[in-house]
Amino acid sequence: RVGADDKPGSVILKWKPPASKPGPSISGYKIYRTQRDRTFEPIASVNEPAYVDRAVSSGTTYDYFVVSVDADGHESRPSNYVSVTVP
Repeated sequence: RVGADDKPGSVILKWKPPASKPGPSISGYKIYRTQRDRTFEPIASVNEPAYVDRAVSSGTTYDYFVVSVDADGHESRPSNYVSVTVP
């Protein structure tokens, strides 16, 4: 489950890593954010279960979701969607 905190000029995303299971291990995470046309595009790849998005504008609402990526490059199903309006 992804959670978000809004701060002036940034959005902080945090989530718990998924439980381990058989198969390739998780090598990182991809963060997706809505674009102006309301489609989702990947904005970052990280190794830790947290990300700070500083490429945001005050008064704008952004939607995010996160996927885990395994060692073979396969993406998991999307996390929950979180919506944040930057102060």
